[in-house]
Amino acid sequence: MNGPPPSAFPTFGAAKRDQTDALTIVGLTVAYRSRGREREVLQDVTLRVRRGEMYGLVGKSGCGKSTAALAVLRYLICRATAA
Repeated sequence: MNGPPPSAFPTFGAAKRDQTDALTIVGLTVAYRSRGREREVLQDVTLRVRRGEMYGLVGKSGCGKSTAALAVLRYLICRATAA
């Protein structure tokens, strides 16, 4: 995501000068187009990883772990949209 998040999104209580986040995702939504329809597969995902922290994204098969990672890397397939 480019630029600071809109004020309606959570800021996690971090001061503006606090640059300790390695990754911040706010309101990530991903949809795939299949058979002429858009299917929302991730909806409003928000998380923060600070520098020096390690996280594991866990969940059942097919819950969207890989889709979230690919969206963050901007490597989704052409029929997907991320907002």
